[in-house]
Amino acid sequence: MRNWNRREFTRNAGMLALFSPFISLLEPSVAKAQSGAGNAKYLLIIVSNGTEPGVWNPAGSSSGNITFSQMTQPLSAIKNDVLLLNKFDSQGSAGSHGSIGAITGNGQYSNTVLSLDEWVSRDLRSRGILTQVPSVHLGGVSGQSGVRFVDNGLKTPTFSLTQAFSNIFDGSAPPPPPPTTGGGTPAPTGPNPAEIRLRRRQSILDAVTGEIRQLQTSLGGLEKEKLERHIASIQQLEGRIQQQLDIQTGTVAEQPASGPPVQFITPVSCQQPGNLPGGLQPIENSRTHLNMAVTAFACDITRVALVEFGHHQSCPVDIPNATGDWHNDFMHAQGSPRSKLIATEQWMSDRIVEVVGQLKATQAPDGSGTLFDQTYVLWAREMGDAVVHAGNDMPFVVTGRAGGYLRAGNGYLNGGGAAHLQVLASAAQAMGATDLSTIGGNGKTAADRTPFAGLRG
Repeated sequence: MRNWNRREFTRNAGMLALFSPFISLLEPSVAKAQSGAGNAKYLLIIVSNGTEPGVWNPAGSSSGNITFSQMTQPLSAIKNDVLLLNKFDSQGSAGSHGSIGAITGNGQYSNTVLSLDEWVSRDLRSRGILTQVPSVHLGGVSGQSGVRFVDNGLKTPTFSLTQAFSNIFDGSAPPPPPPTTGGGTPAPTGPNPAEIRLRRRQSILDAVTGEIRQLQTSLGGLEKEKLERHIASIQQLEGRIQQQLDIQTGTVAEQPASGPPVQFITPVSCQQPGNLPGGLQPIENSRTHLNMAVTAFACDITRVALVEFGHHQSCPVDIPNATGDWHNDFMHAQGSPRSKLIATEQWMSDRIVEVVGQLKATQAPDGSGTLFDQTYVLWAREMGDAVVHAGNDMPFVVTGRAGGYLRAGNGYLNGGGAAHLQVLASAAQAMGATDLSTIGGNGKTAADRTPFAGLRG
């Protein structure tokens, strides 16, 4: 195996972004879809800290009209496009720091448990729908694990805007048509530039992964934990590169057992983000990530995006009427009426209004309406009641037309203690899933996996 020295390692900018913290360490019963699958093409999951359900609750609302609370008041600007839900029970899976149930619906560590973004991404692939990037996981707080759960562990979102841009948009342009020689005869065939670039990146990752694995045996404690998170990010990137190679070469290792033929989704021409800001506070950083995710949809580079705001342990916030730590100060240190938490919830509600406007203003890649028409947007929480650390009242905000799947907006839906996995299953069904027998992993009942009927149009 080649021994990379520090200079060779740091020469590659992409690898530097991934491994800069470690350069100094280097040495020479079954639930089926209720009423048929939906037609949504894009799934946007937004996850933020838990809240205080009693203050968030839209008291006086009905299924046909929302009376917004102080926390949710900014959503009144898009009243006819939103649905507010609460009183869903996480069944103990999302009521404490580091719980894994927020978007898995299951609190038990198991390889059968997947977060909603990963479950839907795999389901799309099983149905032959392959995008250049299977899914994106963005935002959060630098270096902190998020709510994405795969391979029996929580994963860390991409915090760096430049790294996220590189992961999503580097090499995403549609390949040019084959060149021709005189008389229209095809020129000699061979790998196109995009395939060559992808294979080079794959080779670099293979080499670096070997070195990092070797380094792993010599570390302990916090440094080893950090390194393991980076290894997980490598694995995710390797999966994305392999899927892009599948598209470039027109092959796929796992052909769907049945159903429609494989569809290689070719990105369309679109305006990619530019002039990425630096030095942003975490929640403003996530705001930019959210815009980037919508752009990835507009380019048809991916169909699934998870964007996180804040972190259950600690997240500094500096916005009008709220300065301090989102969890420790706003949830615990400040008592009623929790004005800082209210201001932060209002700021988050403004982000939903903002992203709805962006989706409505962006034409869908296939030219059929706007992204809003084709997208299912779910705002979920790390835990339900973050003040007392409980998960028996999980609030959600749902918007988007989702290809006609969702009912009309301006409605409040009370879960009545149903499993919050039902809300997650609805999103999966809207994205075309017909077999929900594995969503939530082992130990969940058919009732738990049944999409929540109140959301369906």
